[in-house]
Amino acid sequence: MSSKTKSKTRETASRYKPGDWLIEEILLEGKPHFAVKDLATNDDARIELSKLEFDGTEMITWVPIDDDLLSKGAVVLPGLPQTYGDASLLFLESVDFVLRYASVDSTHAKLAVLAVMTGWLQEKAPVLPILNPRGGSETGKSRLGSLLWLISYHGLRADGALSLSSLFRNIERWHGAVFMNEGDLGRGRTDESESRQIVKALNAGYEKPGTIWRTNKETMESEVFSVFGLKIIATRQGFPDDALESRAFVIPMRTSADRKKNLPPEALAHAQTLRDKLLAFRLDNLDSFTNDYDLEFPGVNPRLNQILQPMASLAKSKIPAFYREIATIAQELAEALVEERAKSLDGLIVRAYFLLDLKGPGGTTAREIAETILGNFEEDLKPERIGKRLGPLGFRKTRATTSARSRLVELPPEMREDMARKYLPRDERDTVLVSRESESPMVTPEPNRSSAETVAAPALFPDPATIRDEDKLFGGKNFADVFSHIRNRVRWDSARPDLWIARDAMLAFQMPENAQGAALALVQIVRRMETDP
Repeated sequence: MSSKTKSKTRETASRYKPGDWLIEEILLEGKPHFAVKDLATNDDARIELSKLEFDGTEMITWVPIDDDLLSKGAVVLPGLPQTYGDASLLFLESVDFVLRYASVDSTHAKLAVLAVMTGWLQEKAPVLPILNPRGGSETGKSRLGSLLWLISYHGLRADGALSLSSLFRNIERWHGAVFMNEGDLGRGRTDESESRQIVKALNAGYEKPGTIWRTNKETMESEVFSVFGLKIIATRQGFPDDALESRAFVIPMRTSADRKKNLPPEALAHAQTLRDKLLAFRLDNLDSFTNDYDLEFPGVNPRLNQILQPMASLAKSKIPAFYREIATIAQELAEALVEERAKSLDGLIVRAYFLLDLKGPGGTTAREIAETILGNFEEDLKPERIGKRLGPLGFRKTRATTSARSRLVELPPEMREDMARKYLPRDERDTVLVSRESESPMVTPEPNRSSAETVAAPALFPDPATIRDEDKLFGGKNFADVFSHIRNRVRWDSARPDLWIARDAMLAFQMPENAQGAALALVQIVRRMETDP
């Protein structure tokens, strides 16, 4: 070794060099060690106290982190890697663990576990969601959050953090999942500035690179923290920030029956076993797993597609049985997200506006919106507060016809459909969209007909059996995807008007307006295919 070579000792919980090696901190008999995987030979992991790595002109001795967070149980680590069969079996065992000790429906349990397993491969995931168990007092949200934390990668329980700098440093130090209990940001906190900074960190941390900047008050120098990783935040209410709300998988907690009032020792032991198996899963799959950047679910909003993509990529390659369920679940999640938005301040404003608009177009006022919200949704909001949100939502001022209504606002026509689909629950949305479309001179309302009646399809589809990939009829969109989407809508929402289903498909695939005739014709053909014996 050259005399210029310097030897340094550094702490780490994980080191990864693609195609070469992977180092993971574990707890063995209560003491931190490393599990070292040789990725080039794919041999079983060996256990070492430290690892020497030659890096340029420096010889670095990597040692495992041994701090108070680890010794006092705020960070949970695996032990020796254990065999797990295959990823599907590990997935089912983890779901069973969650359902055994928490009262949550199986669909949300599966999605949460899939997110946790994706977190164990976080270096290959471009985004990781915020899992948000949400409900009132004694609904089991803290229990579910704790169970997910116990099986997460480098799970850090951060609800006891006393300072932002401490929180951010420890997230960067451990580079894993973070669990915050009772994380109602902006509600009940005395320091609003602190809440805003946590919101910014959470918004940044769901997507790579996930870095935030802070200024050290003592040195006045900028500090950069990496806060990317899975977040688990149990709350009573929705997040006060729309951007943060859109990054969350809301897990509604509506029951108060935790399976056991306190987690028994066997639950903690089972969680340790699962972490050991999940470590083996990471060692086996991190180097080979790739995110499918082309994977999308038709009819699902872009943000939800972005969040689902790495999770669905993992399911597609390792858990195929659950992957087949995800497309249906994605539609349900999209609708659930709308239901949550509808309860927010912006959602109440938009819903009230459309209620007023149905009575007669021509604009409205913040006071009228406030009165409509109070009368229909029993929320007492000040007109001044509503007025501050109208501009950011896209409302524009219009000329008043009387001095009594001097400050009129309305939504631009091009925004109506998108806003209705974003904030209005399904029944309200259907009323608004069908009402607006039936008033349009470009649209001929459908005649009333029984489900047994059939309508002759336009000549562009003379017979269902002759359908081919006529992509050009739908603005260049893939015909097979459009057909599948419309068929699902006809099956699940058979009572919807043909025009509604056609417009729904047009919005889902961003079709041009001149594709409406083709979409409507396809809906009518699918109805015949579904009803004919």
